[in-house]
This record gives sequence, structure tokens and C-alpha cells, in this order.
Amino acid sequence: MPSARAMRLTADREGLRRLAADELGLPTAPFWFVGSLGELEAVGAHAGYPLLVKPVAGPTGQRQSVVARREDIEPAWRRAVGDQSSARVLAETVVEVEFYVTLLAVRSEGPSGPAIEFCSPIGHRGSDGQVLESWQPQKMSAAATDAARSIAARIVKALGGRGVFGVELMVNGDEVYFADVTSRPADSAWVTLRSQRLSAFELQARTILGLPVDTMMVSPAAARVAGPADPHDPAALIGALSVPESDLRVSGSGFRALATAPEVTAARERAGQAAERLAAPAPRG
Repeated sequence: MPSARAMRLTADREGLRRLAADELGLPTAPFWFVGSLGELEAVGAHAGYPLLVKPVAGPTGQRQSVVARREDIEPAWRRAVGDQSSARVLAETVVEVEFYVTLLAVRSEGPSGPAIEFCSPIGHRGSDGQVLESWQPQKMSAAATDAARSIAARIVKALGGRGVFGVELMVNGDEVYFADVTSRPADSAWVTLRSQRLSAFELQARTILGLPVDTMMVSPAAARVAGPADPHDPAALIGALSVPESDLRVSGSGFRALATAPEVTAARERAGQAAERLAAPAPRG
């Protein structure tokens, strides 16, 4: 299972970023940690805009803001600190990227010691900290893939422990930047229920139990969060599941539509169709 160090640092954005950038030398967006509105204003004056402002603790994406001009700084500060009387926030330069990707790194005990294996890259999009859609594989250049694996291996090795780590990366061509890491399967990992021989959740269990792992991808796939749906509406369920190679999963956060296809673009379309049909209101007679 993840080490105590991994659990602590993945919940502390400042400690994690110091480890990644200062100790390991991983490429990141330029960043600053500040403890007051005045310090944040000084960062804006020094670094320019836009800036991404986010709390030091909390789920990725939640309570973060893009600051486009000086007038946006105070609202961004208040949103990031919330109701805390004293807090620190992370401000970072918005770097040019083509897409964001999750690289699941599986750290297990092999015959000759700790080993790290990687799942195929997962692309995703979201809003306010929630992953709305994910797909696997995300196409990347060979150079970017090598860089992503190097970054992921170094941060996971430094965190320690066994398990599935979700390493969040920003990709621009062959350039890759470290963004964040979770000491558990990332929210974008739902897609692996259909894309891999062993899902991220099965891999997590196997690493903890000391069993062999296999990160093989068996089919391109996609996952999409479905809007508010009535699970007792058989017409909606039938409509969603009539989409070729589709399936549904239910969690505490709602329904997810999953689909496979020969190509990832088709899988995304199928998952989207299933999600839309599930959320569509039943016709009234």
C-alpha cells in the first residue's frame, strides 16, 4: 500500500511541488507559494498573467481560478482559501499545453525488488475538479511517452510504497510537465474497467496483496459521466445499453457510461451516446 510519506505529500500541494521541482528536478510550470493576498498580488506583478491559482490542499481542480488580470486576483484568493482563517495558495504560470494526461504507474514487489510498470496514457477533460470524460489510449509522441514515464517513475519512487499512482502531466509536443499525483487510482481511471485486462482497481488490490500485475490494454475505450439519471427508468437503461460495446457503472458520484471500439474516437462517441441516452428524460404519454 502507499507509504505514509506518499499519503502525506499527495495531500499537500506545497510539499509535493517542493519534492518534484526542488529535490527531483522535474519539469513543472513556474510556481510560487504565497500566504496572503498581498503576496499573490506581488506574484502577479512580477510574473504577469494569466496565472493559475489553487489551494495548497484539496482535490485537483477544485477551488482553482485562472487570473487573467489584476482585478481577478482578490476573487481568486478568496475562492482558493475558502473559509480558512489562514491559508497558503499555489500560483503558477499558465503554460502552453496541447492536452493533459494521466499516467497510471503501478509499483509492486517483483522477484528482484520494487518494480514500476505503466498503463497506456489516459486522456481526460473535466470541470471544477471533476473528470467528465476519459479515454485510453491518449496518443503521444515516443519522446513524450518516454519523458512521461521518466517523470512518473521518479516521483513514484520518491513517494514510496506499493499501489497504483495517478501521475497527472501536461503535454505540449515532446515536452512534458509534472502537475500532480495521487496515491490511488485517479478519477480518470474508470476507463480501465473496459480498456485493460486488469482495471486500475484490480491492479491496486494485486499490489497490496503482493500478487502479479499486468498492465496490458486490450481495447481502446472511453468513459463519460452521465447527467442526472433515474435508475428506475428501464427505457433509459435500455437506450444506453443498446449502444454497441457499451456498459454502465454506478458509484457514489453517479453513473458512468463506458464503451469500447476499434479506435478511441469511436469509443468516445459511443460513451457519449450512452451517457446522453441514460440522462434523457423519458417521453410522457
